[in-house]
Amino acid sequence: MGAGLISVNYILSYFVYLLGASFLIVGVRILFLQSSKRYFRDLCMIILAVVLLTPINAYVGEQYYAPAIFISFYEGIFLSGDYGFQRGAAPILAVLLIVLFCTMWHGL
Repeated sequence: MGAGLISVNYILSYFVYLLGASFLIVGVRILFLQSSKRYFRDLCMIILAVVLLTPINAYVGEQYYAPAIFISFYEGIFLSGDYGFQRGAAPILAVLLIVLFCTMWHGL
């Protein structure tokens, strides 16, 4: 019973996080709505979405995922050793490069 409850709580909390991130992205869109620079607005939204929504394993060897930006901050601030901000930053940079390449390829 305990493992099922943890899974339900995990799914609900990740859903709430995705909902909050979506509201933040829409808020940035509304903030830049009057901007005449469409390219800048879209680029800001893409970068924000990638930074907020890129997942990574919460713990090494676990099945649960968490936003990579928070894992990066957690490991960089609280864990000692050579980890730093690397484990969360690498997937963010990889996804960001892929998304930016695809948007440039198809003409943002």
